[in-house]
Amino acid sequence: MPYENMFDFRMNLLLKFTFIFQYERQMEQMRLEHARELKIRDDKIVFLKKQISDSLKDNSWERQQQIEELTKQLKRTHDEYEILRQKLLQYQNKKGV
Repeated sequence: MPYENMFDFRMNLLLKFTFIFQYERQMEQMRLEHARELKIRDDKIVFLKKQISDSLKDNSWERQQQIEELTKQLKRTHDEYEILRQKLLQYQNKKGV
């Protein structure tokens, strides 16, 4: 046996187990830290997606409001056109009579 006595063997074995235990504990801490960082990243991504979605909804709502306003304006302009056209026809009919 390369060890002088059983005590040296047990001490060496204890040191190896202690090293392995510390290594495994560090690895577990690193895994937990990595998982925590991934969760933070995923939460930020979810938050940004929600902000983008809300922004697009707002833009869509604003666009819809603009379209409705332009439609109203177009109708008013068309109504004015019809009134002027009728007046022109009346004027032309009076002039021709």
